[in-house]
Amino acid sequence: MAPALEQADRKRPVQPGLPGYLHSTGSLGALVRQTSTDSEDGNQGISPDELAMLEDTYQQSSVQVGEEVESFARYLDDCLATRGSPTEQRSRIFRLVDNYYEYASDRAETLRERYRLKKAVRGMRDGQDANDMDVDEQDENSMSQQYADLKKWEEEAETWDLLRRLLPLRYRDKSAGSTSKRASSKVPHTRREYWLDFLESEPKAKEHKTILEWLQNNASKGPEIDELVKDLQRNAERGELLTHGWLHTRGAIKQHKRLVAASDALDPRSPDLVDSNLDKNGKIVTQLDPDVTSRQAGRNLAPEDAYFERALWLGCFELLRRGRSMSEIRDWCAERTEIWRAASMSALPLSSGDDEDVPNYDPYPTVLWRRMCHKLTRDRGTDRFERAVYGLLSGDITSVEAVSRTWDDFTFAKYNAELRGQFDAYLAKQCDPEAIQAMTMLHGDVAVFSDSRDREERNRKAANTPAKALQAAIIEDRLSTFLYQQGCKLADMANAKKESKLIPKYDTTASVPDSPRFVNLSDHDTLRILAHAHIIVSALERLEGKVATEVGLMAKRHQTEDHCIAAYASYLRLVHLQELIPLYSSRLIGERRYSNISRNIIGVDERDFQLRILNIMQRLGLDVVHFVKTQPLLYFSEVRDEPGVCPAKGKFKILEGTAPHLKYGRLIKPGIFGGDPDDPNLADPKDDHLIRSLEWLLLVDGLVLETCAYGVRLYKYFLKNQHLLAARILASRLSCSQLMSAKVGLGSPQEELDPNWWDETFGNTRPEIGERMDEDGFGEMGISKEQLANHARPLWELECLVNALDCLETTACGAASNRQDPSQNRDLTKAIDDNAKLMKGFMKPVLKDWLLESVEEDKDYQELRETYLPEVIIAYASTLQFAGTTTSRDYLLECMDLASVIADKDSDLAQLFVKSGRMKELIESFASCSKALAIWTSDVKKGGPGASSKKLREMGWSRELWSIKP
Repeated sequence: MAPALEQADRKRPVQPGLPGYLHSTGSLGALVRQTSTDSEDGNQGISPDELAMLEDTYQQSSVQVGEEVESFARYLDDCLATRGSPTEQRSRIFRLVDNYYEYASDRAETLRERYRLKKAVRGMRDGQDANDMDVDEQDENSMSQQYADLKKWEEEAETWDLLRRLLPLRYRDKSAGSTSKRASSKVPHTRREYWLDFLESEPKAKEHKTILEWLQNNASKGPEIDELVKDLQRNAERGELLTHGWLHTRGAIKQHKRLVAASDALDPRSPDLVDSNLDKNGKIVTQLDPDVTSRQAGRNLAPEDAYFERALWLGCFELLRRGRSMSEIRDWCAERTEIWRAASMSALPLSSGDDEDVPNYDPYPTVLWRRMCHKLTRDRGTDRFERAVYGLLSGDITSVEAVSRTWDDFTFAKYNAELRGQFDAYLAKQCDPEAIQAMTMLHGDVAVFSDSRDREERNRKAANTPAKALQAAIIEDRLSTFLYQQGCKLADMANAKKESKLIPKYDTTASVPDSPRFVNLSDHDTLRILAHAHIIVSALERLEGKVATEVGLMAKRHQTEDHCIAAYASYLRLVHLQELIPLYSSRLIGERRYSNISRNIIGVDERDFQLRILNIMQRLGLDVVHFVKTQPLLYFSEVRDEPGVCPAKGKFKILEGTAPHLKYGRLIKPGIFGGDPDDPNLADPKDDHLIRSLEWLLLVDGLVLETCAYGVRLYKYFLKNQHLLAARILASRLSCSQLMSAKVGLGSPQEELDPNWWDETFGNTRPEIGERMDEDGFGEMGISKEQLANHARPLWELECLVNALDCLETTACGAASNRQDPSQNRDLTKAIDDNAKLMKGFMKPVLKDWLLESVEEDKDYQELRETYLPEVIIAYASTLQFAGTTTSRDYLLECMDLASVIADKDSDLAQLFVKSGRMKELIESFASCSKALAIWTSDVKKGGPGASSKKLREMGWSRELWSIKP
């Protein structure tokens, strides 16, 4: 079974909770594609512009999916395994095309039978009740949709059939050699031997023959020949009678012979014919041999017989066009007593294996016969279908094109002319040169087929649908050019409103005119066909040593050709089939395979699903370590992050400009994080991508130092640019404790809000303790516990600052609520007390050497210290003051202790306040707190939260010292 997809759990989690993180400029409700596993899987109401903008949408999509998507992926996954020799891999690829053809054929056959039955039922109902117009309209719409679905699957089956016929010819196993090479010593004797020898000796002859057979096979699925000639038969006014030739003309001749008592053949120049019944309604021929219309210029068959004659020639043309054998042609003609028509076609060397052979075959009569047929195509006195029949037999293209209606017909005319011309040239070489020269002098030669520019342009216009354009590209062996042009159009659509990351414009100089031949982004079915055809041909090219790269002169072209795969991968994301995305993205060139996977699965947030995708990538031969390491760089490349530059410096202001309040200290502005801090949808999409890429790093073993370094870089970027909501989301979704737990088994997710976990885990690794290798197995990773602590310390310290800001937001909201309703509320009091306790723990690393101990010197650290520390520390003093005046005066004592911490000779903070010019504000805050401590005489509730602090008493603090007694 399939090595990557089948070995994993087939459960596909749907993510109803995925928020619309990214900017979606269109309504998803309008993007509906009704698809069912039966037949109705056409695109309805999808705007290509809206589809182009969906590359940034990770919320629920209403685009649905048919069963063929997973079926095609399953076949592809099994085929692309690199096991086996090149010959075995090539065979698997050819079998893959067979599987796709069989699948499409089965779907088409099912729809064909369903359409036939529904048409029959409708006919029965029409005969019973013709008054229900609403039902008729619904039936008409339903049948129109079914017919469109049928034609779509028929065209797809034709495309896969074409590929399965041509690819084995174009990508033969050259190392094995040809098993059917002509034996130079064997002289052909029968017509079939000549034909087979011709196919082996003439370049492209097999390919042209294969194309003709494919076109004949497609034509054979059309309406029955009797259905095609039905109208002509009706105009012939002979009922169901098919025999006895030209009835009306024969009757007119007999009547005239009786009138003039003639028994011999009538002379068309006889004066007896003047004003006779033969000349009354147009001049009618006077004899009944097949060549009479050519011989008696100016005379024609009776009008009814002219219709009958056209019906016969149309039938003969269709028999040849559909590739019927001579026995079938003979039977058809014999049924109409026109066996001579079959005899005139008997010299045609058909390619079908069951065709009648001719022993002791002489090539000369065939060469001569072709020239006779060609001469008949120039006879303007004959019916155009008769000329077309002889055009097929002689390889004349003009006469066949005159009756052609579709691209298939024009293509058949072209390749029939090429093949017949090649065979004629081959047979001429087998004849006596003098005989051929004499024949040419006597009868002339058939013009060699040449594909003029006008004819080529007309054929291109006839291929005016994506399906036919693809078939034309395959036949003409220019699939690469077509995919490049198609890629340019996809890039134009994807970049119409904004720059696309999934389908960028690699070649900005390319200009491809609009045409219905190209598929748009909403035509998922054709994208599926294009993507799989491109993957198949590319795989065959690689087996021949032709490997496309992302560098070099052809790099932009190859990358543009890959757009159909990238567009299809985006569709898989829209229908929540992300587990299939690595299969297709792995076929892209170079680093694009990783970036395409990342951009399409970055919205996946279920851990089990993420691990499943990584497992699939590994089975496909992709480097998952490289993927998770380069994914952060991918998203950092989209943001502006200059070292040493801090845009937030001078702009980060969370304190009101008023003087300190006795109860609240300096008032803190609510909305530190901008809007609702609990709503992640407000985060910038680029910030969300950065956070998610860090989460993916946790899923791969090792890389602990790289993960720490990336987390530090994330925090620095968020804080420097004042993306505080993103920083808070990062701290809540992926704490340092969680990271340590996931990577090395230290800490645990339950400790994420316990500020003391760091000291408990790494307390013995501070520099003053000395180096010490860890006993828990860090040596296996090549790092010591101290190394880990040194790399993780900045991450932890930055996280503490963000958590402190979160506490300050709680302080601001609590103070605002208390100002509105000063009456005491027990819940609010407890919340303020808990918040102060929590913030004390987070401020501990912030108040002692924050970002001063790092593995490498970093200019950003000093910028962040100057930007955030003065504002946060003053706000922290306000938090303690508010808690002290609301819950327990112990917090006021701690605020005063904060002053001593800052003033300590070993502190790094006093100099920072002086440098930033904020020392006055700090002193005013402490003075306000001191005043509050002096006049605040009681707690909210004696014995309540924070009412006793043994530690403070041991430090020498006593609330009674500040009590003013009468």
